[in-house]
Amino acid sequence: MYDEHLRPAGVRIGQYSILAALYYVQSMPLLKLAARLELDRTTLTRSVARLDRDGLISIELGSSDNRVRAISITEAEFAGHQTQPMLPGMKQRAFG
Repeated sequence: MYDEHLRPAGVRIGQYSILAALYYVQSMPLLKLAARLELDRTTLTRSVARLDRDGLISIELGSSDNRVRAISITEAEFAGHQTQPMLPGMKQRAFG
């Protein structure tokens, strides 16, 4: 049901949860994001790669440690033009 509402934005509910987790923070290390979402790192890495490919998030190497990848939402997604308008329809459909 949620995927149907998110389809126009080109994301699925799992990808949307990543965007939602990043919405209020400047950036987050991949491992911390995986822990917050209770996802396996490899599962998260695949979803993050798709979101990066689509320009919804960016992946930067850590400033003090090149092994750390910091994930952040892009300005285009932060402005809400991609998935933000999907929320009212999703909530209405889910909760009547």
